[in-house]
Amino acid sequence: MKKMFSLYRKVFTMNRMGSSLRQAYGSYPIPPVIHRLLELSQEYTAKGFDMSWIGFRMTGSYAPYSITPPDLIPFAETGGGGIHFGFLTDFGKVKNLESAAIVCVTPTNDPPIRLIARNMAEFLDLVVSVPHAEHLESWWACTDEEMKRQEEAQFEAESPVPITHTRKEIFERLRSEFGAKPRAVLPYLREVLRERESSCSLLTLDGLGVMDEEGAKPDAHLPVECIQHGSETGVHP
Repeated sequence: MKKMFSLYRKVFTMNRMGSSLRQAYGSYPIPPVIHRLLELSQEYTAKGFDMSWIGFRMTGSYAPYSITPPDLIPFAETGGGGIHFGFLTDFGKVKNLESAAIVCVTPTNDPPIRLIARNMAEFLDLVVSVPHAEHLESWWACTDEEMKRQEEAQFEAESPVPITHTRKEIFERLRSEFGAKPRAVLPYLREVLRERESSCSLLTLDGLGVMDEEGAKPDAHLPVECIQHGSETGVHP
């Protein structure tokens, strides 16, 4: 029975992913959390809702922007401005996508590449900590908690009641079924960025750096030019 259910999930996922996105995963297996999120998304779509109401619409195809890191596998988008989230594979050094760092690509903003979370589980924590996932992009460089609270309150006040109720329902599903729990967003974003910088063997202009093979902290950082985007070789194992 368990094997049948697992097979069903795989077929369900494949039917909702374009060939371009399946190819982007390379030899990485699609993480179970992605299967489950696709099922949740489909459930709300069938009800006439869209998870873009929380800024978390599951991606069905792979159409990278010129600034999208070549070692990024997208899984969701906010529904506005081309902003999308993905697993950073560190060019195959990451062995399990559920432990991969989560990056936000925001094509019309500067910087366009923003490290968001250590892994998928903590990313979902952030999603339930903000009214709309796009806030993770706009508050990425913010250090003013009061400004964040004001913007959050304004967003909630301007949201139609039915949408607010649906958002709360989706957040509750993410908490109860995926174990997501609220976090202090701004301190977390700064902490994750500091950790990444201290564990990179090379710093790059996109701010993501190049991870040390063994994960050891290097003695020094060497600034290097950004890796050219759009390469189709050596991205995923």
